Amino acid sequence: LDLGRKILTIRAVRAAVAEERIGDDELRSQYEQRLVEFTTVEANHILLTTRAQAQRVYTRVKDATRARFVAVAKEESTEPGADESGGDLGNTSASQFVPEFATALAALEPGQVSEPVQSQFGWHVIYLADKQVTPFEDAKAGLLEPLADQEFRGWLEERADEVGVEVNPRYGRFSAATFSVQPARSSDPSEVAVPNDGTASPSP
Repeated sequence: LDLGRKILTIRAVRAAVAEERIGDDELRSQYEQRLVEFTTVEANHILLTTRAQAQRVYTRVKDATRARFVAVAKEESTEPGADESGGDLGNTSASQFVPEFATALAALEPGQVSEPVQSQFGWHVIYLADKQVTPFEDAKAGLLEPLADQEFRGWLEERADEVGVEVNPRYGRFSAATFSVQPARSSDPSEVAVPNDGTASPSP
């Protein structure tokens, strides 16, 4: 139980140190750059071969309801199975799609249709039915986690320098990077440690 408390305390300090050292501005900037990772969407799309085809279809559906969009998708989309699915992409994270597609999705509001978007698969026209975005405050812990270890190690090194930790060489060498004592080890087999009984044994 005590060990569990200590671990939780260390994790809390580690997170607090990382948050203070990195700052909200930097975290918010990362959040904006990686917004698709925190965006869940429900959408349909129409896949076409050329920009001209996509532009023509966009003109037909730019103000369409979802039902109308689905009907056109079944008629026009070159995606296999679209004549049955209507280009339904389900409910999933925007980050699951190729970057151009994901960026276009994240920029839409529910009920909007995108202008033609090109990806490695062809040209897409997208209808966004729903979008849920994880708020910054809820995403902050996930943004901090990959950076926390490095920031915490830097903070520990600074504290060690401030305190001026000294260790008797017979016990080892203090490492500011890990805030711990590294055991003294000799590579010279002639060095021995003499125990209390006076007999000699190889130094560890």
